[in-house]
Amino acid sequence: MLELDPPQDQDEEEAFQHFSYLYIKYVQIFKNLEDCYDQHVHPQKRIDIKEVLEAVMGRMLEIKEYLVQLSGLKFISFDDILVDLKLIPETLELPVPRYFVDERKKDLDMREKLVATLIAARDADKEVEPEPPEAGFSLEDAIRIIQVNERGRQGKQRAKFMKEIVRQEELERKLREIGQPETDPDQAAVVIQKLFRGFKTLKQARLMREEELVFIGMKEPEQKPRELDPVSRQGGIRNRREINQAQNKDEDEGALV
Repeated sequence: MLELDPPQDQDEEEAFQHFSYLYIKYVQIFKNLEDCYDQHVHPQKRIDIKEVLEAVMGRMLEIKEYLVQLSGLKFISFDDILVDLKLIPETLELPVPRYFVDERKKDLDMREKLVATLIAARDADKEVEPEPPEAGFSLEDAIRIIQVNERGRQGKQRAKFMKEIVRQEELERKLREIGQPETDPDQAAVVIQKLFRGFKTLKQARLMREEELVFIGMKEPEQKPRELDPVSRQGGIRNRREINQAQNKDEDEGALV
C-alpha cells in the first residue's frame, strides 16, 4: 500500500496535492487489480487478489473523503495533477467491478424475474382501454399515392434513358461526318492511364471521406463479420474464461472437503 500519512509541516494546499496524487495512483492500481481478478482463472490466486482489491477500494474511499474535507467540495478537480502526470481525464473513470454482478448473478436474475412477475400481475389487473383509431390515409389512398409516385419515377428514368440514346446517336453522327481518325496506341495508353489515375484518386477520396464521417460520428461504421469483430471475440473469450473460473472453483472447493 502507498503511504497514507502526509509529510509533516505542510499546509492544506500541499496536503491536497499529496493526497490527490495518491488518489490517482490508487485509481490506477484499482483498475489493474480489477482486470487481473476478472481475467485470472486460478481460484486461490483470485482469493488473494480480491482481498487486495477490496483493500485498495477502501483506501480510495478514505483518501477521497479526506480530500473532500480539505477542499470543502464534493466534486474535486484533478486537472492540474493529471497534467503534471501526463494523464488523460479517462484515467479517473471508475468502472463498477465486474465481480459485483458476476458473483450475484443468481440473486439478480431472481430479482428480475420477481419484478417481471409483479409487473405482469399489475398490468393484468388493469382494464385495457381501446385505443382511438388513428387518423390517416385509407389503404386505397395509400396505394394510389404509391402508384402515382412510381409512375413518376419510371417516367423520369425513361426520359433520362432516351436522352442518353439521343446524345449517343448525335455523337456517332458527328463522328461519321468528320471521319473518325485512327487511334495512336501510345496516345490510347496515356488516356487509359489518366482515366485509371482519376478513378483511383476518386476512390481514395471517397474512402477518406467515409472514414472522416465515421470519425466525427456522422455515419455508422461498416459492420464487420461477427467472427472478425474484436468486441464479439472478446465477449466469447470472457465467457469461456468465466466457465473455467467456475470449474476451477468447484474443483478447489471439492478438494478441500
